[in-house]
Amino acid sequence: MKWLSVFRLLLPVAASSVLIACGPADNAAQTSASNEAAVPSPVTVASPESTGDVQDESVRLNAWFEEKYEEELAFSPIQQTFLGVTDNNDQIDDFSLEAQQEQLNWKRDSVTEMRVNFNYEQLNADAKISYDLWEYQLAASEAANQFRINGYVFEQMSAVHSFFPQLLIAFHTVEDADDMQAYVSRIEAYVSRIEATEVALDQLIALSQEAAAAGVRPPRFAFDSVIDSASQIITGVPFTEGEDSAIWADTQQKIATLREAEAINQAQADELANAARAALVDHWQPAYERLIAWQQEDIVNASEMIHSRKSQPFVKPRPSTKRRRTSWLMLPARRWSIIGSLPTSD
Repeated sequence: MKWLSVFRLLLPVAASSVLIACGPADNAAQTSASNEAAVPSPVTVASPESTGDVQDESVRLNAWFEEKYEEELAFSPIQQTFLGVTDNNDQIDDFSLEAQQEQLNWKRDSVTEMRVNFNYEQLNADAKISYDLWEYQLAASEAANQFRINGYVFEQMSAVHSFFPQLLIAFHTVEDADDMQAYVSRIEAYVSRIEATEVALDQLIALSQEAAAAGVRPPRFAFDSVIDSASQIITGVPFTEGEDSAIWADTQQKIATLREAEAINQAQADELANAARAALVDHWQPAYERLIAWQQEDIVNASEMIHSRKSQPFVKPRPSTKRRRTSWLMLPARRWSIIGSLPTSD
């Protein structure tokens, strides 16, 4: 469905933003590239009526993509933060398999809606590209869904477990007391959501356990790296004695900045600090301890050597969607076969 690093999980939303840029006023360069690559076709002179129909249908489609982009973006509070959107800044993404399936179903429904409501032949060249890409995104997601357990959840490269403190420290801005309260809530959301929805790290651990049960796990050195980095995240005050941990130092700095700007009083500062400390100790730390415990449990099953993909389940056909996602952007509309460019089940 989506490979299990944060950036791969967020790729569908990022990719859909390309479609918004495919409007006539914003896509001259892409249109030029497409025209150069397109196979020559007989010249026809469009009537004023047909030109108007094409323009109207294309405008309608672009407006529809704007709406769908916002809907898709709402699936990812993390991506919203990257884009500077403050909506849902006290939440994080749902990494569960159920949430992934929900997003795939949403994409399927959106493609069906597009096919029913828009006439492809009445679209201009740029709108046709957007239409084709939207269909392709679904086809790529369907193909990748066959291999959803083949990606490593926790390893030293994407390091999704290390991303959570990075998100709070580097991306979560705090300009007033409400923003700081969202910061505290976000800490809790990372590691201790309401039991009914589970927590982000617990969801990722569950995905990792499912993959391990199918024989998919990184080599031993990746386990060592995850254990070490996760341990560092919960080393220092307020988790252990010694210097402040990075997340606690950032929390205090953000509160101090608000206090110096007189955005909050001392009583509010103390209240926020106490709430943040409680969230870190009661929710953040136990979740990372569960991650460490899982890695320590499963490391005995890991190999010292890096094995080829052939040792993993469901490796045939090869899901080379990553390469194709970079190549199809330069192809002119309807000059390639979506189904033919994707791996099949043969």
